[in-house]
Amino acid sequence: QVLMLTTDTPLSQLRVEGFEKQAEELSQGFTTALKLQKGVNFRDFGSAVELVEKQKLVPLDLHQQNNARVMSVLDRGDGAVACALGHMAMWQRALAHSGWTVILEDDAELQKGWSLPALEKLFQDTKSNLLWL
Repeated sequence: QVLMLTTDTPLSQLRVEGFEKQAEELSQGFTTALKLQKGVNFRDFGSAVELVEKQKLVPLDLHQQNNARVMSVLDRGDGAVACALGHMAMWQRALAHSGWTVILEDDAELQKGWSLPALEKLFQDTKSNLLWL
């Protein structure tokens, strides 16, 4: 499966459309496998504390909530907390899936030569459970 982290913002939607158009032009098979994961837009919340307390994307235990608050205080930004929540949601979906998963953000760009069949072969040939592309 191919998961892409998006938000409900016009910019994110434009990026997804650009990726899909690029995939179609390169005939790489990604558009049929692509599943969108709506993330959390930090601008919908007044602060990282509010984001952590009110978001419904990923249940967080107390330790994770505190870490998110610390990230914000250390000036990593509320956007980083929101992005991390989106990635956590995608990792949960990957764990629930019986095969391989490619995780992308909405600003991903395909390179010539990358195709779904090429990725499938790469996953079959590797002995690792994790590949960084």
